[in-house]
Amino acid sequence: MTRSVPTIALAVAIFFPAAAPAQTTDSYVERVSFPFAPPEAPHRHSSTVAEGFLRGQAVRVQAEGNFRLLEAQADILRRQSESMGYDNELKKTASALARKEMLSNYRDHVREQRQSRRNNSRELRYQRDSELASDYRLDQFQFNWTTGAIYWPAYVASPRYARNRHDLELLMHRMVRYGDYEIEAIREEAIRLADHFRNQLRQDFQSRADNDDPLVGEEYQATRRFLLGLKYTPLLADSARG
Repeated sequence: MTRSVPTIALAVAIFFPAAAPAQTTDSYVERVSFPFAPPEAPHRHSSTVAEGFLRGQAVRVQAEGNFRLLEAQADILRRQSESMGYDNELKKTASALARKEMLSNYRDHVREQRQSRRNNSRELRYQRDSELASDYRLDQFQFNWTTGAIYWPAYVASPRYARNRHDLELLMHRMVRYGDYEIEAIREEAIRLADHFRNQLRQDFQSRADNDDPLVGEEYQATRRFLLGLKYTPLLADSARG
């Protein structure tokens, strides 16, 4: 019986190994360990039947301990793999949200840059048009800054240009009455109508048989300058009224 004491102690050590330090952090990761080492040194045969029986029992206990150890480790690794899968899904979601936010910020940045360029272009255009408006300003014999009446040159007094004159007269009347509320729209409309009138005037002048007459040419150029004055009149209307 005295020979069985070390063997029993060995079996107890196999089933109840020394407790490892408790893991208190969430980053604990189980490491796969090797099975338990053989409980004895290599030997050829047992001296007695009892020794052979006890050796066989020890081997059986060791095999059962190894099985339970490997099974527990496999279960731990399965759970860790599942947890890592959840973490990966969270990282994927966080990355997708971060990418979406980055794209949204980039689009906002591009939109702001585009709007800034538009504002700069609009300011430059306004400065240029203001300078042209001063250069082509109509005097009191060409335009009434109080009533909006237009005193047309004789060159465009024919019925052919009646529609052009009518549209610009209505616009100037609208500017005098409602310019404070819709001056931007009036400016754009004045540019459109005046440019259309000037284009038609140029086509008619080029098709005239007497377009090489200096007097006709002077009247034509004076009328085009007059139309440029009307084109930029809304830019000067506020200061003129003041």
